Amino acid sequence: MKVQRIQNNNYNPNFQAKLNLLGFTDDIPYHRIQQLKQKALSVGTMKDSINLLLSEPKVYGESFATPFARRNIEATTIINNELVHDKEPIGYFIKGRTDNLLLTINTIRDYLDFLKNADKNRK
Repeated sequence: MKVQRIQNNNYNPNFQAKLNLLGFTDDIPYHRIQQLKQKALSVGTMKDSINLLLSEPKVYGESFATPFARRNIEATTIINNELVHDKEPIGYFIKGRTDNLLLTINTIRDYLDFLKNADKNRK
């Protein structure tokens, strides 16, 4: 029996989807983007991609008793050569909160966790 060597740059049997953040990302620090990309490595395979299109975050009614934050995020995700989401809205609209950076990070993390759990259930 002949054993073929697995080279990491050609094939990796582990997970490793690529996360691409598109659109307005100026408000997200580089180290946070890297953390999210690292988390995405636990989803899918190297051939898979998670593309998130982010709008500019908005805060409304800061001078009122109940302000709210909003950000549109569209997910286009391919896992195991299947289009899982095509421009799926995963953004947020939350009353009483205005910390857009934390809301954005948590929204993306939650989406990655959702994909990871869905991928586990498929196997």
